[in-house]
Amino acid sequence: AEVCLCLEDSEVSISEQVHSLFIDLARKGNTLYNIIPDIISRLSNPERSKTITTEVFDRIMRFILGLIGKERQNELLVEKLCARLCESRDERQWRDLSFCLNQLHYNEKCLKN
Repeated sequence: AEVCLCLEDSEVSISEQVHSLFIDLARKGNTLYNIIPDIISRLSNPERSKTITTEVFDRIMRFILGLIGKERQNELLVEKLCARLCESRDERQWRDLSFCLNQLHYNEKCLKN
């Protein structure tokens, strides 16, 4: 999650390198998919929400979730994020999880679960 914050770094070369890193991770099977739930949890942690604005969270997650291209990964993320939304007790986490769910693509299988 700390690396994700470098996507917003004021130093353009750092931001570009981190963008490239995530694009490379997306090309490597399930690597990016596997770390997305942890990234979301850490960035939407109520203790960190004081330092990570909703705008920063939205830009980071819009980019990362936009890299998910496999339909099955998308379906599983919808399922995982819905489960987390039900378990969450913090308003900021609800907002962040809802934002992430809004970035994903839905199909019939997503809606049946």
